[in-house]
Amino acid sequence: MYALALIFVFFLAFLAEWLARCSDASSTKPGADKLAKVAFRTAMYAVKSGFSYLVILAVVSFNGGVFLAAIFGHALGFAVFRGRAFRNMGRVDG
Repeated sequence: MYALALIFVFFLAFLAEWLARCSDASSTKPGADKLAKVAFRTAMYAVKSGFSYLVILAVVSFNGGVFLAAIFGHALGFAVFRGRAFRNMGRVDG
């Protein structure tokens, strides 16, 4: 059960980083209604916040393994999702 808890916390942190990346980028279609865009971004933010608060609740259990699983999940999520965005920022298409 402890190993499953660590894996769960790791994936929660990883998914929180993915959702942060999705909400940073404009994930809606260019022709979409403005209200639909706002509703979609608000829903993404709410889910990301929920995942982040679940990770916080797990970390305040003061368990070192849970803390490390959360840190590694956030770090890997950042490297995979946001690191790729930073590599493409300086590229000039033309």
